[in-house]
Amino acid sequence: MTNLAILGCGKIAKFHIPAMQAAGFKVTAIAGRPGSAEKLHKFSLENNLCKAEVYNDPNDLITSNNWDALLLCCSTNAMIGYINSLQNKKKPILVEKPVSYNSLSLKELKDHDHIRVAYNRRFYKTVSYAKNFVSQNENLIAKVSIPEISNLESDALSFPKRLPLKSYENSVHVIDILRYTLGNFEVIYKKNVVNEQNYLAIICIGVTETGNTIVIDSCYNAPDNFKIDYISKTKRLELKPIELAKLYDGMQIADPSETLPIRMY
Repeated sequence: MTNLAILGCGKIAKFHIPAMQAAGFKVTAIAGRPGSAEKLHKFSLENNLCKAEVYNDPNDLITSNNWDALLLCCSTNAMIGYINSLQNKKKPILVEKPVSYNSLSLKELKDHDHIRVAYNRRFYKTVSYAKNFVSQNENLIAKVSIPEISNLESDALSFPKRLPLKSYENSVHVIDILRYTLGNFEVIYKKNVVNEQNYLAIICIGVTETGNTIVIDSCYNAPDNFKIDYISKTKRLELKPIELAKLYDGMQIADPSETLPIRMY
């Protein structure tokens, strides 16, 4: 059985534990931010990890020999610093996302094969179905909706230096699915919709290496759901939300009726 360490014991960590245990890992060490001893003790009790060694200083866990693999679930702001400390360990590291608020900081990590990011949604059956749909059709248009939650008051403090912090929490999954199903793409047009203090939306268009087109709208706090439409000729594959898939083929026109006197499709 492989010994696993967990660095970062917040909300998401508890969901990884049963999956890791089912995969044959044994949690032998946990750590959190400095000064979080009470929180770590509570986390240990709630998740039946009483035999795991608790490190009050994350750096002590990193330098210890009490683990064979490590799950990194700390805050995004602290993530890069810990990854830099773990690079030379050459042990498997699974990192929660988002990894960074600045994509340039990720370039140095791409050559480290022992560090992987936990983009679990690409393994959904619906996403596999979408990938197969893309492989069988050409000249696709992918229409993407990412209605992120944004705290306008707190995000206004960082405007316009960076996008709302909340906007990364789920968008990274959708962007990963696009890259997984369609391949790498280049953004050729981007528009920020803003008022005097806040981002209201981001609209962008991308083109994949195979010539497919991606249209993305991220309207903050919009009453919508995450959605990807893959459109090719008469077919449209809809993932809304990502866990559900519907395939439409052809356009059926419903004539106006007395109860609904408009033309529908």
